[in-house]
Amino acid sequence: MAYISFQPSDYFNTTNYSGNSSTQTITTGLANDMVWLKGTDFIDNNVIFDSVRGVNKKIITDNNAAEGTAVAPNLGVTAFNSTSFDLGAWSAINGSGNNYSSMNWRAGTTTGKTTVGETITPTAYSVNPTSGIGIYKYTGTGSNGTIAHGLSSAPKFVIGKRIVGSTGDWNTWHTACTSGTYYVNLNVLSAETGWTTTVYTAEPTSTVINLGTYAGVNASTHTYLIYAFAPVKGYSAIGKYIGNGSATDGTFVYTGFEPAMVIIKSVSGSGAWGLYTTHNLGYNPTNKPLTPNSTAALNSTYVIDMYSNGFKPFHADAQLNTNGVTYAYYAVAKNPIVGNNGTAGVAR
Repeated sequence: MAYISFQPSDYFNTTNYSGNSSTQTITTGLANDMVWLKGTDFIDNNVIFDSVRGVNKKIITDNNAAEGTAVAPNLGVTAFNSTSFDLGAWSAINGSGNNYSSMNWRAGTTTGKTTVGETITPTAYSVNPTSGIGIYKYTGTGSNGTIAHGLSSAPKFVIGKRIVGSTGDWNTWHTACTSGTYYVNLNVLSAETGWTTTVYTAEPTSTVINLGTYAGVNASTHTYLIYAFAPVKGYSAIGKYIGNGSATDGTFVYTGFEPAMVIIKSVSGSGAWGLYTTHNLGYNPTNKPLTPNSTAALNSTYVIDMYSNGFKPFHADAQLNTNGVTYAYYAVAKNPIVGNNGTAGVAR
């Protein structure tokens, strides 16, 4: 059984909202340090804002563009509040008559992070060991280096992006990759790639993230961003499964909780990324995905079931369930099976 001393919604939740082409406040019930926004019923970008880079600083997961600044009248996230965030009128995130999905993470500590083993010091960061998330902004050195992540265990999912200085792919390492020197790109469909030691030189350790000299993660004087996630039993699960090719009875993946969100990507074969939340329905057996590497609206084809203790694909496509293909996943809890007082979680 999985025991945690907090409610998952203290650190992550998802919500849907309708746009108004003006300003509005989106109440989430938590302090929002990372906000991923996507229109569900029309074609437009996946956009991430975070408190480390500051308000109106937008990055897009479905292409390799550098960070942009949302300007009036089309402002982006204009404030990160204690229980909400404020939106401007940019149509990608707040167009009148459009529907949107928001994935919201709380990080926290912005000073006092350990520097033990660190050779590249972030210029800004927000770290939460309890929920296993770290956000780091740093300047590249052009030499192999390390960032002390400050989490309570080794990250198993690391997303790196050059945000200032030039374009650059989203260079993503996941524990499902063949080794610490392999990676997949968040903005493309391709399978994992091994670049010896130039992107990530090794898997993250219990103390540091290891960076190579590749321009996508560590060129001299360029500015970069890393989102790092470590699994927390009962709250988040990061791992892999092998597809079985069945469209009616896919591989069941045990997480130890009812997921609020699941992100899936094939690593041994090509296939789109899928982002599933309990707010984007269908409902079982058709939880519909957003596609982080695409501007597409909510997809009605590549579906999964979400259960009280895990999830299961219901399609045989390369996106989530080709026979023999290895898939990476990152899942965050809505309801744990057991809380810190031994009370059973709520089943679907």
